[in-house]
Amino acid sequence: MLVGVSCVQEAAAKDAAASGIKLRARCLENAHCHFRGQSIELELDVLNAGPEAVSLPTEYYRRRGPVLTLIDNRSGKRQPLRMGPPRSELLEQMQVLEPGQSFRFRWVIMPNQILRFALRPVDVTAEFGLSLDPRLTGENAQMIETTLRIASDPTGR
Repeated sequence: MLVGVSCVQEAAAKDAAASGIKLRARCLENAHCHFRGQSIELELDVLNAGPEAVSLPTEYYRRRGPVLTLIDNRSGKRQPLRMGPPRSELLEQMQVLEPGQSFRFRWVIMPNQILRFALRPVDVTAEFGLSLDPRLTGENAQMIETTLRIASDPTGR
């Protein structure tokens, strides 16, 4: 369970809040999400906090990854990051999440993705999003979102 990790933040956007699906993120090897010039290994957790079972294309999420934007907290500059290639056949592989169930998958932010645009010392917010139905786009997309702060290690490690 991800509760109690200081850098975990939850948010649900648009109509996703009504569905009860929540997205959470946490750093795996480094609970405070300190940037040390190395890859940031993350775990994303999709939780059904609603009263009804829902079906989601979990394998599609694992392979394609989240919509991810990095924001430099000092300059305000935004850097959208590329997702994996779309595999539409995975949209048909649905997993049912009963109320209270979740599924998790790993994602990595590479150091060059942060270093090529962030001011030093690094202080960025990573915005993650998943579309509850990836076939829908634009205003029709029902997104779940969360953020995670990544900052330089204050100890200099």
